[in-house]
Amino acid sequence: MKPDAPPERTSPLLIGLIVIGGTVLSWLLVQTGPRVTTEEEVKAAKMVKVQELTPKRYPIFVAAHGTVIPARRVSIEPEVSGLILSQHPKLRPGGMIMEGEVLFTVDTTLAAIAVEEASAALVQASINLEEATRQHAEALRLASDALIPDTELASLLSAMRLQEAAHTRQKALVARSQEMLQRHVLKAPFNAWVLEENVEVGQRLDPGFSAATLVGSDEYWVQVSLPVDQIQHIQLPTDHQPGATAHVYTEMGDTKRLAAKGHVTALRSDLEREGRMARLIVSIQPPEREVEAPLLLGSYVKVEIAAGELEQCLAIQESALRADQSLWVADKEDTLQIRPAKIRWTLEDTIYVAPVLEEGDRLIISPLKSGIPGTALNPQTVHMP
Repeated sequence: MKPDAPPERTSPLLIGLIVIGGTVLSWLLVQTGPRVTTEEEVKAAKMVKVQELTPKRYPIFVAAHGTVIPARRVSIEPEVSGLILSQHPKLRPGGMIMEGEVLFTVDTTLAAIAVEEASAALVQASINLEEATRQHAEALRLASDALIPDTELASLLSAMRLQEAAHTRQKALVARSQEMLQRHVLKAPFNAWVLEENVEVGQRLDPGFSAATLVGSDEYWVQVSLPVDQIQHIQLPTDHQPGATAHVYTEMGDTKRLAAKGHVTALRSDLEREGRMARLIVSIQPPEREVEAPLLLGSYVKVEIAAGELEQCLAIQESALRADQSLWVADKEDTLQIRPAKIRWTLEDTIYVAPVLEEGDRLIISPLKSGIPGTALNPQTVHMP
């Protein structure tokens, strides 16, 4: 039996060829394989939303809140006694009555009698004065001829003067009784809404009784509370120019609706007791009651008062301002840069800043958690309203 043949050894040359072939094949695969395109490199950059901004002129406002109060308010109180004979059909809470319309009428029977009595007494006083005047004139004629003594002439003169005084007094009594008669008819002093009403036909009234409360319907005031340091930005009225314009809004949930326009008419001379806030009076013309959201007395409203204009500034959303009072921007090379912000005005969620952006900068409005200058970006422009 023949012994087993020894195993054949692999030639070193063959191993070298295999290694070289593998290396060449790998190099060929790398050179001929797919390359990363520019679009894919862009996708690797951080995608952000940006906004293009241009410095502009912006009107600015002082935003505050206030309460609608009546500009005119009156309590109707009779100055005479008597029964109510008639009453205006709209003399009830919520009713509207025009200036000069009769609110109610108090029984005039006794007042009319007083007028007649005074008038009759005036006629009698006129006759007495005429007679005294005639007698005095006759006495003057006789005295000129020395037919009567001077003492009698003096007596007739005194009698005439007494009748003149009586006649003047009686004329005043007639005027007084006529005035009292007119006071039995109570009229609206201005165009008004009825706030309260406490009378009925047949009810007896006495002087001082509060029969009704009226508030003016042509003008309302809004008493606006705001910090004292903001007064400097608002134009107060003077003899030569009116106060700053104002817009009054009603708020319903997250929405606000323009309710009226007006202007500042006064700055109260005292501060609020609790909040130590200044208070402005804004005069407005109330809208019609038929509108969808009428402006009612006592309403708590938002007021925007004109405070001038800002020249050459940027308006940004509050969310775009970073915690360190800086702006993150995408520069013209589409890399992240940080610009310091100089705030010039704040109004709700809008901030007005000085124009610190450089050429090609676009404001990053995406809520990034962190930012390193020079970071590659893939900016997506968003057009804000």
